Amino acid sequence: MLQKNNDPWFRPKRYGYGAGLPISWQGWVSFLSIIVIILAPGFLVPLLPPAYRAAASVGSLLVDLCAIGFFVVLCRAHTKGGFKWRWGDRD
Repeated sequence: MLQKNNDPWFRPKRYGYGAGLPISWQGWVSFLSIIVIILAPGFLVPLLPPAYRAAASVGSLLVDLCAIGFFVVLCRAHTKGGFKWRWGDRD
């Protein structure tokens, strides 16, 4: 049986809206994975024959948008204190 882990993966930002840096290994793995997913097509698309580059660029853009959306949902679910606007020490 799987245990549910409620430990936060990301630290909240001090100012503004969103998540800060990762604070657990799961957060670091997800953060580095999204970086690789976003950067990999930039290195791989130029290696393709010219006839396929346009289609591969559009495909990589769609994959990037989906990956970023998934990462935002992941951060919202695993940020300590949740996503909300923060004003530094006043919160």
